[in-house]
Amino acid sequence: MRIGDLTWANELRTGHPFLPSFWHGPDEYCNHFKVVAMEGQYNARNPAVKRLFREAQELSDNPDEDFHAAPLEDNLFEWHFTIRGPPDTAFQDGLYHGRIILPTEYPMKPPNIIILTPNGRFETNTKICLSISGYHPETWQPSWSIRTALKALIGFLPTPGSGAIGALDMPDARRRELAATSRNWTCPECQKANEVILAANAVAPPVPEVKPPPPEETQSLSGVTGLSGMKLYDPFSKHIPTAEKSEIWTTQIKKGAGKINTSE
Repeated sequence: MRIGDLTWANELRTGHPFLPSFWHGPDEYCNHFKVVAMEGQYNARNPAVKRLFREAQELSDNPDEDFHAAPLEDNLFEWHFTIRGPPDTAFQDGLYHGRIILPTEYPMKPPNIIILTPNGRFETNTKICLSISGYHPETWQPSWSIRTALKALIGFLPTPGSGAIGALDMPDARRRELAATSRNWTCPECQKANEVILAANAVAPPVPEVKPPPPEETQSLSGVTGLSGMKLYDPFSKHIPTAEKSEIWTTQIKKGAGKINTSE
């Protein structure tokens, strides 16, 4: 892709200024992404182009721990993905890389899906036959997306191949062996191991929000501090049972003094 073909209005922390954030990965982002003009390779008003840019940005903004997908830098209609094998199956330790080839009529027509990592369920470097792939346009729905297709692909891994095009039915023992080696499998084009690609999508647990206690309960806390037999109640909660609360502290307001006397 020539730099002159695209003009981007964005705010990037790092990375090439003419490429949107989803081509750089989760560590590099833009707060505002907008296509100002497209000349040459893509028509900005083409429905497929608009849809694919929207999906790419959505996947970048909302990463999934089970898969990663992004278009190639020089071809919006070819994406590479890495999926995680479903739990409690022979694929649970596996990470599998592949290609998605999208038609110019997308999303009215389905994509073709090709698995590159040896896995024991699908042939490699072969278009696979699924209800979400190009082999079955009659079952494809335009409301489905690349996210939908990859979620479905993960679900199809432990199902029987049943002789479908591109399907395999290897023993589970062999599939586990392939799963163990798949993590370090490296795509020749992406130049990254599967484990590295998917690690970037790891979602950190949310930091719990700690709210300050209400003024009336702040006074009560002074009576709790230092108690040897203190029960494990949340002092910020307003739902401590009254009977239990009275065992921990009592608050008395002296008449006329306007002061709070707290005692065990």
